[in-house]
Amino acid sequence: MTLDFVERIKRIEAWILDPRAPRKLLEYPEFREIHEHPGRYTAEIVDILESPESTDRQKKIVVLSVQSLEMPWFLLFAQHMLQFLESGTISRGVFELAVFPPYDWNAKLIESYEERDVAKFLRPVLEPGRSRHAGRKPSARRY
Repeated sequence: MTLDFVERIKRIEAWILDPRAPRKLLEYPEFREIHEHPGRYTAEIVDILESPESTDRQKKIVVLSVQSLEMPWFLLFAQHMLQFLESGTISRGVFELAVFPPYDWNAKLIESYEERDVAKFLRPVLEPGRSRHAGRKPSARRY
C-alpha cells in the first residue's frame, strides 16, 4: 500500500468536520484530485479497501472518490465491491455507499438499470432470496 496515498486519505478524513455532509469533500483539493482522476489511483484504492487497518470512514472516502468513473468502469467497480462485501473485506455500509451513493454523487446504475450487464449485477443484489445480501434495500445513511 502506498503510504503517501494512505496519508492523503487520512488528511482528508481529518479535514471532514461534518460526516453527514459528504459533498463538502469536493471542497478539499486532495479529494477532488482523486475524484477527478480515479483511474490514476486504482491500485491504491483497492489497497485501502482490502486493508484491515483502514477504517470504514476511510473506505467511505475512497468509494466516494471513485464515483466519477464512467460506465462500464463503474459497473466493474461495483462488481468488485460486491466481492469485497461477500468476502467480509468491506462492511454493508461501505458497499451501499459505493454502489448506491446519494443521487447527487452518482446515479449510473439507476439510470442504466435496463442495460443487460447492469440488470445482471443488480438482480442478486436487490431481489429477495437470490443471495445472502439480497432483499436489503440500500440504507438511507449518507456517510
